[in-house]
Amino acid sequence: MTTTTAIPTVRVDWSLNVAHRLRQLRRWQREWQEQDDLLNHRLEQLDPGKNIDIQRGEQITRLQQRLRLSLVREPIEVSPDSVEQAGYEALRQDLAGQFARLTKVERLLWLHNFLFIMTPDLRRLNDKIVKVRAYRSLGQQRNFLLGGPSGMGKSTYLDWFAANHIPQVKATYTRVPVIKIDAPVSNKTPKPLFQRMILECGMTYSPRDNEEDLLMKLTLFLHRCQTELLIVDEVEHITHSQIRRRLLEISNLTRGIPIICASCHPSTGVQATRRSLAAGTTTSS
Repeated sequence: MTTTTAIPTVRVDWSLNVAHRLRQLRRWQREWQEQDDLLNHRLEQLDPGKNIDIQRGEQITRLQQRLRLSLVREPIEVSPDSVEQAGYEALRQDLAGQFARLTKVERLLWLHNFLFIMTPDLRRLNDKIVKVRAYRSLGQQRNFLLGGPSGMGKSTYLDWFAANHIPQVKATYTRVPVIKIDAPVSNKTPKPLFQRMILECGMTYSPRDNEEDLLMKLTLFLHRCQTELLIVDEVEHITHSQIRRRLLEISNLTRGIPIICASCHPSTGVQATRRSLAAGTTTSS
């Protein structure tokens, strides 16, 4: 079942209450710290001499990196229309008055807001991704190629989006609604690509697994985990046509799970990826 509930944000307008926002940040920090301590404890119990524990360690480390963005679960959203309506100068004076009463500790906590800010461009991107996910419930496949220069916030947004859709442990399985990986630099075989996706499913693989073994396992895991969206960042690293075809094959074998491919160089090296995803692809830059 596909769910596309909008993720709440906090707009910069007259309704922004600094004291209330700080209470939110404190609660998220406590929850994040508890999760991080638990994950660190699990890391300490792993045996680096065992291949399966090495894989578990990579899973935990990647989850820790992503969960840091849960410190700003509901990000500040900057909307030019809201700021203009409130009046920039009057709004600035109101917020300055609230900030002036903060202690040093509170000001440091406030900096968590800058881990991720929902800008107008990122809001449009978020709304488009919500639509792409909704298409699948209508029986349609929509892939998505996201391009833009480095530093504009693509990867941070995608990490934040994935952090808001973390795995959910059920009685008989683990639901992983969103899988997000960075494309491997190695381009000799699709195996590293499949292996990263399998780990993001919360599963493991055998070093003896060949390419077909990994693909069959991945297909099974994606079905079992009820994955709704697959994100591949830094897709410019995928230069071999064979690996690009394998990427599209994953979507075809899993009832059309939409794939988002993100690149810092949309005009160099990813045009072939765009052609590979041409069937039902949406583009944005």
